[in-house]
Amino acid sequence: MVVRNRLISFLYRAATFGIAVWTCVLLSATNEPLFYGYFSIQSHLLTTIIFGLMATFNLIDLLRHGIHGVAAGMWMPVCLAILCYSLVSAVGGAFYAFQGLQYTLPVILAHIVVPVLFLFDWILFEEKGTVHWWHAFYWMIFPSFYLAFIFIRPKIWPNTKFTLLGSASAYPYDFIDPAHGWTQVLFTSLGLVLGFFVIGLVLVFLNNLMAGRFRHRGPELKA
Repeated sequence: MVVRNRLISFLYRAATFGIAVWTCVLLSATNEPLFYGYFSIQSHLLTTIIFGLMATFNLIDLLRHGIHGVAAGMWMPVCLAILCYSLVSAVGGAFYAFQGLQYTLPVILAHIVVPVLFLFDWILFEEKGTVHWWHAFYWMIFPSFYLAFIFIRPKIWPNTKFTLLGSASAYPYDFIDPAHGWTQVLFTSLGLVLGFFVIGLVLVFLNNLMAGRFRHRGPELKA
């Protein structure tokens, strides 16, 4: 089911974009020098940009075609890719909460509120059924580049450390720290990238299921 009201979708997206921008402002005020080096925060930045674009496209569509109808949004493969990153960030935030991460307001907004708002945008306002399984390969690109950035960054800025999770480290997450051995890091990184692919396939299936592409069709009746 898709809400076919461009005004409602615009108000929702504009409000969510405002919340996402406010979250970015709160995040920039943190004492963590490399806060934007974490995957979840970069995912939040991408989500903020996408919400801004969707609100803009929605407004243009509203002014051109009126209130009634499915609102213009992002290309569905891009939408699902951002949803994938947001959901992973939400799960990761919950995991690290047990490791000592304090759930401050910016963390709650970035890891829980905005991902949930994006999920509901996809459910309520996005036209389904325009995604194929091979689109999931595209969603592995950003995590792959992120891993490359994480491994190259200490060589370029060796004197900066990640401190959010309690101990100063050149790497944001312990499981990709080469101190544990490059073999473990390699398999962990490969597993992470493949994990994004699997999550992508699940989202593609759910998207097409909601679109009715797997609905059983009986034989046509002839007059």
